[in-house]
Amino acid sequence: MTSPSRTSLADEVTGLLGRPAPRPGLPWTVAKYAQTLDGRIATVSGDSQWISSPEERRFTHAVRAHCDGILVGIGTVLADDPHLTVREVPGRSPVRAILDSALRTPVTARVLDTAAPTVILTTENASVRRGHALREAGAQVIRVACDRDGRTDLETGLRALRAHGLESLMVEGGTAVLTALLRSRFVDRVVVSLAPIIMGKGLEAVGDLGVRRLSDALRLTDLSTVRMGPDLVWAGTPDHPRPA
Repeated sequence: MTSPSRTSLADEVTGLLGRPAPRPGLPWTVAKYAQTLDGRIATVSGDSQWISSPEERRFTHAVRAHCDGILVGIGTVLADDPHLTVREVPGRSPVRAILDSALRTPVTARVLDTAAPTVILTTENASVRRGHALREAGAQVIRVACDRDGRTDLETGLRALRAHGLESLMVEGGTAVLTALLRSRFVDRVVVSLAPIIMGKGLEAVGDLGVRRLSDALRLTDLSTVRMGPDLVWAGTPDHPRPA
């Protein structure tokens, strides 16, 4: 296990993420989240600040600075009102992207400030009036196809972000977005920070992936680990074949 005191934080991030190899038309995507030892990212009431340590949060900001874009779902925006910028370390803030099929992003949300560009991926059926309001608030609204559940289609959304110039994409949640991307095999690298906390009942980091046998579980290869304060950060590459 390496120590962040021996190398720079940027070097640690580069080592953990490996060498991005984007697929044609898609961004290289890293799923990054912090959880307790028993796999929780928030309490039953939704409280998640802070599971990770200050040292780990600096690391998360360094990962943000390493990527062209950062993606979250509308649930995260409504629950946490995140800023999604780089503040704890030197570096530029990534383009902020939101999966929001019904355009529920509040016009007062912090992700709509001028600290970094913001792209909202929505569906062709979303309100035109809400789209105009969010554009006036500073967002670029991109309409893509719906999936069979009426939500923003993941593949067309990712392709839209790649066409927008995002070659690398960090996904910070929430559970629904992380689960959908892992289940659809659009994740190229997984980075999980384990905090020495046991919560018991709470919000799980990843939902149902359709695994019914242990042999079908998602396994990671090309593993790297690093200690960030009291937290242990694991990084690995999913061993499943990636969609063409």
